[in-house]
Parts: sequence; C-alpha cells; structure tokens
Amino acid sequence: MRLKETSQENSKVLFLDMVPHLSDNNNQLRSELHIGDGVHLNKEGNTIWINQLQIKIKEVMARQ
Repeated sequence: MRLKETSQENSKVLFLDMVPHLSDNNNQLRSELHIGDGVHLNKEGNTIWINQLQIKIKEVMARQ
C-alpha cells in the first residue's frame, strides 16, 4: 500500500485507512455499503466515509 507508506514518509500527505470501517472479514466492501457492484458506496457507505473524513479533518486542525 504505497499511499500509506508515502503518508508516513511525508508529513504533508495524509492517509485515511477506510478498510476497518467499510470492509468485511475478507477485506471486501461490505455488501450493505455499496450500490450492488461491490465498488461504489451507497448512502450508508458514504455516511461512514464522510464521518471518518470529518474526524480526520478535526484531528489535523487540532494539531495546527
């Protein structure tokens, strides 16, 4: 996962790992979170994604 490694090497790059929030035990997108194609998030999936982004943004803003 090169993006994660890059974020660890460069403090200006942030990486938000969504796997724990959106995936099942097989690291596949949970069926209740996509529109039926296994790729694109549905409303519930997008809500989880947005909430995690908001948390990360608050963490970053608190450090500044």
